[in-house]
Amino acid sequence: MDWTSDNLAEAFRLFEQRLQLFFKVKKVGEADQVSHILLQVGEEGLRRFNSWTLTEEEEADPAIVLQKFKEQLEPAENFRVSRLRLMGYRQRKDESLDDFVNRAKLQAQKCDFSADEINERLLELIIAGTPDPDFQKSLLSKEKAFTLEDALKLGRTYEATAAHVKDLKDMQTSVSIETIKYRDCNNCGTKHAPKKCPAFGSNCRACGKANHWAKVCRSSGRGSSPQQQQGRGTQRTRARRQRGGNHNRRRRVHEFQTDPEPDDNFEMLTFNNVQISSLKSTRDEAFVKLNVRLTSRPGIHKLVLKVDTGAQGNTLPLRIYSQMFPDQLTKDGLPTKNVAKAAHQVRLTAYNGTNIPCYGIIDVPCKFKDSGWENTKFHIVDVPGPAIIGLPSCESLK
Repeated sequence: MDWTSDNLAEAFRLFEQRLQLFFKVKKVGEADQVSHILLQVGEEGLRRFNSWTLTEEEEADPAIVLQKFKEQLEPAENFRVSRLRLMGYRQRKDESLDDFVNRAKLQAQKCDFSADEINERLLELIIAGTPDPDFQKSLLSKEKAFTLEDALKLGRTYEATAAHVKDLKDMQTSVSIETIKYRDCNNCGTKHAPKKCPAFGSNCRACGKANHWAKVCRSSGRGSSPQQQQGRGTQRTRARRQRGGNHNRRRRVHEFQTDPEPDDNFEMLTFNNVQISSLKSTRDEAFVKLNVRLTSRPGIHKLVLKVDTGAQGNTLPLRIYSQMFPDQLTKDGLPTKNVAKAAHQVRLTAYNGTNIPCYGIIDVPCKFKDSGWENTKFHIVDVPGPAIIGLPSCESLK
């Protein structure tokens, strides 16, 4: 018996239920049941038992002993008061329909209802207490023969639909990878999140020192701060304009990048800077639905992916991975070792040089329309937005 419970009456009901199951399984006779009860109620229970004035016959009767405990832990309440309390029950926003009905059933046991009356009262409570107006309208349109079990089945369907709609809204939220702006790093010359410098752990090819690259090396005289390099580039550009005259009207370079010096132990994969907006958008983005097979869930499932023809690989957000493979997660919500062990073999970056942390690599059996099944490699990343599939050209979508 748990005497530390906030609801001792409910804790004792569960305790008594477990006792009755134990007596039935172990075939404990009535003469020995009181001894088992007193062994299991603990020191607090023994103190209460010793304070009672019972005859020897009453002390040997398990029904009387259990009833004495219940009288102490749950004082008698007028059944009308219990009914009034039940009428005020409402389903909380963070409470599932099944949890609400179970909570109401416990209170209904004190209301002196018949079995049929309990079901009808609970059905009325669901109609009055549900936070979903569509579910409420649907219940009000049902005939008298509609049962409590029917209401529970229908409610579970509405709850599942609401959860799917929420997931779709989360996917449609406008997010941009470039909303976070970082200054150029003095060690690698690129922009990245704090403590995510790709040069960390590598040696400079100009001076041999650790944790920076040759293009920004100060010891060799080749490098200077990215801001100084940018200033000198601006001065050279102005000089060319003064000398070139009308030649400046030729083609302009819209953007350029200097690839970081790769470590020979890494496979370098670059991903386009994508603007994720709405799944309905067709202006700058393309989405595709793939059939996928999951090890932990039978059947064929749909996976919505954004097509990024500039990406050199495929990415699967960590939140989507956790939904697809809940059995392959650690207690911290990260991929298990067998999935994460290959992550150190690849380095992911966006086109602006931002490092994309990789938490693992997984092969997922995929199929597009009438094509055959084949394993597709996905890199698990902790970024917002949908999964991304990199294709060599849009012809692959035909």
